[in-house]
Amino acid sequence: MCFINGLLFVTILIEKSLRKRKEMIVMSGMALADFILGSGAFLLGTYRVCVSVTGHDNESATNWECARLPPIILINMGLQMTAVMNLVVSIDRLTSVKWPGKYQSFSAKYIKRLIAPVWLFFAASLSAMLLSSYINDPPATQTLMCLGGPFKLWYSRFQFLFIIAVEYVSVIIYIQVFVLYKKLLGNF
Repeated sequence: MCFINGLLFVTILIEKSLRKRKEMIVMSGMALADFILGSGAFLLGTYRVCVSVTGHDNESATNWECARLPPIILINMGLQMTAVMNLVVSIDRLTSVKWPGKYQSFSAKYIKRLIAPVWLFFAASLSAMLLSSYINDPPATQTLMCLGGPFKLWYSRFQFLFIIAVEYVSVIIYIQVFVLYKKLLGNF
């Protein structure tokens, strides 16, 4: 999946005609989020196998040493990105079903304006994530395997609750999309 989503993102990025379509911009954002999450999972698995095979799995590491590993960053940002991009897709679908005429007149700028705050959020969240491990980092509380969360408890709680809340909101929006779609078809 990681490879396929990467190819999809690059294809949309390269092909100018695809970049002009609202739906493709949303799909590229979702593909990028899935690619980041999948890459992080693959790289973290590879890292842990290498650490284990070389016999360094019980060596001490600080939370900061684990938190700044690219696979850890990719997984944590990918988790949030997929949740938020699901929400963006939900909002886009609701807009297209609730106001179909208006939606057709929207340009690709509509989606870009919808996605821009998402990237600002990720920058802020990444900063908070890294700072939560860097500030007041106790010495050697992990092993090089980096099992368990290297982040402060408040950040881990925020991330967990944020992802759940965003996914619930996405489902609620999709229920509205379903009801509106059925009403439009006259089947409800």
